[in-house]
Amino acid sequence: VKFRYGDTTFVLTLKDSVWVIGKDQTQEWVVNSLIGSLASFQTDEFVDTPPSPSPRFTAFISFSDLQLRFAPRKGTDKFYVQTSVSPQWYEVQQWRANQVLKRKKDLTKPRS
Repeated sequence: VKFRYGDTTFVLTLKDSVWVIGKDQTQEWVVNSLIGSLASFQTDEFVDTPPSPSPRFTAFISFSDLQLRFAPRKGTDKFYVQTSVSPQWYEVQQWRANQVLKRKKDLTKPRS
C-alpha cells in the first residue's frame, strides 16, 4: 500500500507475514484496522456535477491496480474522492477519510 502526501511517500509492505514500512516495524492493530477500512471503503455521496475548478488532490493511496485520490472540500469537514478506475467524483466525511489517510507515524511502532 503506497501513500503519498505532497512530496512525502511511504510504502506499507507485507514481508514474511509482518507489515513494515521500510525497516520500521508497524503497530499491528493500526495496520489491521487500516487494511479493513481500505477493503470496505465507502463514500457518503455521489457528486453529480464535477467541482469546478477541479480541486487539488492532497493525498493518494495506491494498492493493487487502484488509486484513491483525496482533495479537501473547502469550508466543510468533507473530502472529494476519486478513483483511478472512474472519472466519477464522490464525497466522504472527514472521519471516514481519516480511517484510511494514515501517516507513517500513525502506523509505525514508537521507537524506544
